[in-house]
Amino acid sequence: VFVQVSFLVGLCYSVVGLVRLGFLTKFLSHSVISGFTSGAAIIIGFSQLKYFMGYNIPKSEHIYESIYHLFKHLNQFVWYEFIMGCSFLIILLAMKQAGKKYKKLSWMRPLGPLTVTVLSILLVWAARLDVSPGVKIVGHIPAGLPPMTVDLWFPMPYFEALMPVAITMTAVGLM
Repeated sequence: VFVQVSFLVGLCYSVVGLVRLGFLTKFLSHSVISGFTSGAAIIIGFSQLKYFMGYNIPKSEHIYESIYHLFKHLNQFVWYEFIMGCSFLIILLAMKQAGKKYKKLSWMRPLGPLTVTVLSILLVWAARLDVSPGVKIVGHIPAGLPPMTVDLWFPMPYFEALMPVAITMTAVGLM
C-alpha cells in the first residue's frame, strides 16, 4: 500500500508540474496553511503516542475516538517506554535548540536524530531492555533492497481509498 501511495503522490506531483498548478498556493492564506499544518501535526502526534505510552491506540478518523482509547487503556501504560521516549525527545529538542541558538553548535541540529538512534540502541543493548522489561524492538532487518516487482504498483485494488491520501500529501508538499 505504501508503495502505491508513493507512486500516486509522484503521479499527482507530475500532473501538478505539467499543468503548472503550483501558482495556486499563492492564493492560500497564511491562516489556512497554518491550520492545515497544525491539524496534520496533531494527527501525526497522536499516531506516535502509542510508542510513548507502550500500548496500541487504534487508528480512527476522529480525534475524540483516539483520545477515548488513550484514556480507556491507560492501565496498560508502560512507564519505561514513556521515560525513554520523553528522554530522547528532550535530547532531540535540546540539540535542535542549541544548534539554533549558538552558531558554533549548529552542527548539533542535523546530528540529533542520529545521536538519539545510537544512544537508544546502546541503552537497549547494554541494559538488555529488550529482554528484562520487554521493550519492543524492530527485530531482524533483511539486508539489501527488496526485489523490484510490478505487482507492488499494479493492480491497485484500493485506488479509490488511496487517491484522496495521495492528493492530500501532494497538497501538503506544495504548501
